Amino acid sequence: MKAVIHSEAERALILERIKGHNPEKAKALLQLSWATGLRCAEIAGLLVTDIVYSDNPKLVVRASISKTGEAREIPLSETALQAIIILAETRLSGHLVLGRQDKPYTPHSLSERFKKLYQSAGIKGSTYSGRRGLATRLVDQGAPLPVVQRILGHKNLTSTMHYIGVTDSMVSKWMQKAA
Repeated sequence: MKAVIHSEAERALILERIKGHNPEKAKALLQLSWATGLRCAEIAGLLVTDIVYSDNPKLVVRASISKTGEAREIPLSETALQAIIILAETRLSGHLVLGRQDKPYTPHSLSERFKKLYQSAGIKGSTYSGRRGLATRLVDQGAPLPVVQRILGHKNLTSTMHYIGVTDSMVSKWMQKAA
């Protein structure tokens, strides 16, 4: 079963409904997922030092945490950068995303955290919702498939195609062009 792709309105509603222990960090975690499309294991393995702050900030996904075993760089949007700043706090080293008692998440425990965040908001979702949502938004905005493939860190385009959903706006846009 494919992960749910959330609209902009649904993402805003999810963020609005986040409550409980440290809601700002919970929101930042979701925003990081939505803005970068990283896999759960990649998010869990990120270090504070994997962020390159410059005129063009980027995130380095090290080969050791990448599913494909290949490193890649992802340029950071302002939303992703702000989420990272909230998650990193004032730390200069160590894991970027920490759970309770300031311990790093395992990929499994982080996946469970995502499930609980979506459940608490009353909206279906999983770790892969951010990944599928980003891929779909990129294609909807006209990004070439090889660009989406590179961002997601796939070796072949077939894998990337599994993450892209067809939205109503895509269908409308192309039907208008065809008319």
